[in-house]
Amino acid sequence: QAEFYTDRWGLEPIDESGGEVFLRADGPDHHVLTLQAGEQAGLDHFAFEVAHPDDIERAADILHAQGVEIVTPPTRDLEPGVGKAIRFKDPEGNVVELIAAVDQVQDAYGARDVKPQSLNHVVLYTSNRSAMEQFYGCTLGFKLSDTLADFMTFWRCNANHHSIALATARGDQR
Repeated sequence: QAEFYTDRWGLEPIDESGGEVFLRADGPDHHVLTLQAGEQAGLDHFAFEVAHPDDIERAADILHAQGVEIVTPPTRDLEPGVGKAIRFKDPEGNVVELIAAVDQVQDAYGARDVKPQSLNHVVLYTSNRSAMEQFYGCTLGFKLSDTLADFMTFWRCNANHHSIALATARGDQR
């Protein structure tokens, strides 16, 4: 998997820790992708950066008040290059991470044909799109950017067009 992301996508290894490989893009963030050794392939978690470490505590208070399952309470140094983070589950059990105080890397990027600047969004197929839209829009404060028929909605939490897309799973029209 690491070979795929380095050779095909142009990402560059920056750190390793406890069976995890951290890959950076040509942008300044310490890493944009973490690969974990394991028996099964799958998505462990995805992250969104918040403006300030205090936002992590505020998010924890909001999530706790709404009964959201917190997987990892606010902590420092959860992974290399991240100053503070919290992990919690969305309504379908996906582990979401909010991060702050991400190290900025100034080292020159390796010589390669492809040099991605960052990874900007995740697409989730959901069995209950309305519940997920409620969670990301109302609980987390994401803003609706676009709607694609009655199949997919695009949500933003920064200047990018969307940070997450929620797509109705095949055969499910909720």
